[in-house]
Amino acid sequence: MMMTTTFNEDFFTIDNALSSTAILNKRLPITVVPTHNGKFEPKFLHELFDSLYGNIIKEAKDLFWEQILNEEAARGTFWEKVLEKHMPFTRRHSQSNYVGSDFLDKTDAKFGGGSRYSADGTVQATISGYENKTGTLRVCLCAWGQHSHKVYFMLIPNDEYFKWKSPAKITLRANSTPIGPLWDKYRCSFQDVIRQGV
Repeated sequence: MMMTTTFNEDFFTIDNALSSTAILNKRLPITVVPTHNGKFEPKFLHELFDSLYGNIIKEAKDLFWEQILNEEAARGTFWEKVLEKHMPFTRRHSQSNYVGSDFLDKTDAKFGGGSRYSADGTVQATISGYENKTGTLRVCLCAWGQHSHKVYFMLIPNDEYFKWKSPAKITLRANSTPIGPLWDKYRCSFQDVIRQGV
């Protein structure tokens, strides 16, 4: 399966040496390796990153990766762009501050990064900013590791999260496996999190 992406400067601000129009508008092929029944099923953050940015120049790729690792806002924008790329049936709203949803199909992207909160290595991933949302949340949970970062996915309907106090927390065991009633009820695969009609 061959996919393409556009290297686009609205994702991050990068220095002038990297922001020439020729580089930013170049379309590059990306090979996405099928991992489950011929479908893309990423298990690690770098797989999502490669599906979006693949073969862009190394300097820009390194900068984007560092920003995703270090900036919460960059993670949210990254997850929106990953979803947009893999959901051809909808697009993000043209206004980044559109109230109610991130996408025209009224769904919203949420990225929850885990933070260690106990000595045994237990981590909690936080999902926040859903108070004014109106549709299903397409969630990516990330368990930060020393060398790799595992990702998990959830679809959470509005009739569930509108009852929550913000922020919601999902617990991940020391081995990075999510646990708890919300995880058990709303966990899904990557193919589920990108499907139409949720």
